[in-house]
Amino acid sequence: MGNNKQENLTTIKTREAVNKIIQAKLHGAKPTTINTGGGVGGDNSTSTNYIRYTPASITDGDSNKKQQRIIKIVDKQQDPMLPSSFKIKKTPRGPPEQASVPVLHEQSKVKLTSEDQRKWYIPPAISNWKNTKGFTISVDKRLASIGKDETAQQMNIDKFAGFTDALDNASKQAREELKIRAKLKAKLEKQKLLEQQEKLAKVAVKKEKKSSRWANDSDDDEEQEDEAKLNAASKREKARREMRKKAEKELKMANMSTESKLQMMASESGKSIPNRVKIGLSKQSEQNNKSKMELNYDSRLFLNAAGANAKNSEDQVYDSPLFESQTAVNDFYRVRNDSRFTGRDDDEGGETVESVVGKNSGGPILFEKDTGDGHDEERPLKRARNN
Repeated sequence: MGNNKQENLTTIKTREAVNKIIQAKLHGAKPTTINTGGGVGGDNSTSTNYIRYTPASITDGDSNKKQQRIIKIVDKQQDPMLPSSFKIKKTPRGPPEQASVPVLHEQSKVKLTSEDQRKWYIPPAISNWKNTKGFTISVDKRLASIGKDETAQQMNIDKFAGFTDALDNASKQAREELKIRAKLKAKLEKQKLLEQQEKLAKVAVKKEKKSSRWANDSDDDEEQEDEAKLNAASKREKARREMRKKAEKELKMANMSTESKLQMMASESGKSIPNRVKIGLSKQSEQNNKSKMELNYDSRLFLNAAGANAKNSEDQVYDSPLFESQTAVNDFYRVRNDSRFTGRDDDEGGETVESVVGKNSGGPILFEKDTGDGHDEERPLKRARNN
């Protein structure tokens, strides 16, 4: 009995010790918060919270007791223009809390026959125009959606046979009518052709009669026309011969001398020229011929000595100078005192070419050669002194 009491006491003590340790830990883990209440109008978005944190001590006799700390908790700043990170999804509508109309089911004890089931059968709604999903639908379901029965309908064969006979008779009548119309058209065309041929034959006979009359008259007219044409052709040939004779005579006269020309003219006019006159004329003609022969050559070619035109060197391009006479040179370099060339009036004073040179220029203007260097520093001073 004593052992049991001691065990109970020890268990109670250990339980109390463990409870103390657990309570100490739980007390340290529970933070105490202090709300500052920042924000206008009770807005908690900008409020800050302060937490007093006391670390838990494992044992009461711990000498190194940690001090309490106050922690400030602030909300993280976010950009108000950023889009929401969570998508809003529509939740499906749930069932109503209470059904508006209760559905009552009653188990039918009577079994339906196959005929009743066929009557109450509702076919599925199948469209003959749309099939977005692309399902393969059997023919029986399509027929059921149309509303036709599978049972074949009985046909009235007697009326159908009569209808076919009527159609055959109508087609035969139409063919016969078409044949009759074609025959009538052919007859009419033949009649038209015969009438046209008769008209053409009559017109041909009339033309033959007229042509026979005109042939007799036209023969005489043609003979007269042929005679007139022949006369005109003979006249033309005569005129051509005369023109040829004149042209030949003119050619002969151009090549003949004056003596022969005079003889021809005298013979044509029926006169004669004495020999004395002929001799004088012949001399004159000979002199004229000689003068013509001389004029054919340039006399300057015979005056120049042999080798005068020979070049002295390869650089000599021309055989004679451009201006041989001095007058041409003086005229070329002559100073003109005209206001059109100088750009000023004659009354205005100014230096002329003669005053600058100091004498009358009989040729091109002569310039003095500058013997000094190009970098002469005293040149501008000299010019200033002279001026």
